[in-house]
Amino acid sequence: SVVASQCPRRRYLFLFCDLLCGAKPRTRGTYSLKLRIPLRSAWMLPQVVTPKGDDCFGIGTPFCKFSAFATPDHVAWVDAIEKGIAAARASGLMHGHINIMPMLTDTPAEGVEIEVETLEVAMADTAQTVVAGMMTRLNLPIDARSYLIWEISRAGLQPVQSWEPPLVIVQYGVSVGNIDDACHFIMRQTSAPDLTVEMLPLSLRRIIKDRSPRMPHKQMPSASAPGGKPKSRPTSSREVSMVRDTASPLCTPEPAMPGSGGALFGQPLAVLVVNGELPGPVKDMLARLNSEGPSAIGLFRKSANARVIKQMRERLDNGLPVDLSSVPVLAVGAILKEFLRSLPVSVFPVDLYYDFITLNDIEDPVTRLEATRQKLLLLPEAHLILLEAILPVLVDIADNHDENHRNAANLAICVGQSLLWPPSAEEVLKNDVPPVIEYLINNTRSLFGDPDGLPESSFESSPLTPA
Repeated sequence: SVVASQCPRRRYLFLFCDLLCGAKPRTRGTYSLKLRIPLRSAWMLPQVVTPKGDDCFGIGTPFCKFSAFATPDHVAWVDAIEKGIAAARASGLMHGHINIMPMLTDTPAEGVEIEVETLEVAMADTAQTVVAGMMTRLNLPIDARSYLIWEISRAGLQPVQSWEPPLVIVQYGVSVGNIDDACHFIMRQTSAPDLTVEMLPLSLRRIIKDRSPRMPHKQMPSASAPGGKPKSRPTSSREVSMVRDTASPLCTPEPAMPGSGGALFGQPLAVLVVNGELPGPVKDMLARLNSEGPSAIGLFRKSANARVIKQMRERLDNGLPVDLSSVPVLAVGAILKEFLRSLPVSVFPVDLYYDFITLNDIEDPVTRLEATRQKLLLLPEAHLILLEAILPVLVDIADNHDENHRNAANLAICVGQSLLWPPSAEEVLKNDVPPVIEYLINNTRSLFGDPDGLPESSFESSPLTPA
């Protein structure tokens, strides 16, 4: 049964490797397609209770819809769909960045603009995980339930529920032109009044000013929050509306999601690194960051122009030359992070995650230095070559922190999860990655030797020799 209003509709469910379809039986063994949910853009709701109190499983999507299904083999379906979602996401970009504006007062003072924070997240990270990461970034008391994030799009403002994955919402919204890449979400206290357009800073009001009309939504009679308890938070249109028939946006084809492989992005490092040499565009990006990064304020943290980044990525993926001297250095830093996040396997492979995280527990400096050297030798050759090229750039930026306000700890927070991907959302909350990257930045010279400097235009040879 597809639960809709007070009258459940009977449907046949078909689960493919990357798609969940619902169909109505017709004559002679044929079916009429009624709903289509791409698994890559979907997530499971923790628990759904129908108006009659029956258990069912719910699926959320960025299409402003919420589907609830009641089946005899409830547990088997949930398990199969969760595995399908994980497999579908694994075939594309697993990590990305979202831009959040922390608006912790009801209305910002006239003429005061609030700085947007860029956060590294995984596809599986929930809004609660993202809020916890922001609270760590802003040094706020750790209680993620005290804050929530609001999606800001041309369709209006709506709160993101704690179990919804912000990166999935952003990727879909950007692909259909509904979300402006300058700022994706606003973070507010749950006790604050509902967010309205008039409360937004002037720079964000333009995003909603010419918004397209939204489809009307029917209020779900008594869909409950996880555990069947009434909601105390503002209600998102993704959870108040049940599946409809063929007029539903769920029946529209899914736009192409970012993260598919090209000439540069999405390719394994083992393919890109030839005879010990990094690809020319990567060497040029690092050279530009090495020359101008130490004097750039907000590098790797401030948002860059989304259109410039998109154009750069398209040209690089098509093998076309890019004149980096004409591109703002903040955009060069952003496109480097895009490249790192697009790798099928991160610079520090996930199977070595705990090998490096456990280094944080070693207190003796000499023992930790030697243990770190040994762990670095476990990296694949191509990964080590890229790491050897990136670390000197970060060292130079950190050495000039009095001017650029980016010390090793700041850089580790902004770049860390582009290099070392936590295997789960629970590991993100532990915040173990930044200390590992901070240690590598602070000890690059001890680990690899003291580089004499990087060439201005390209890396003709690696400046580092493993100790």
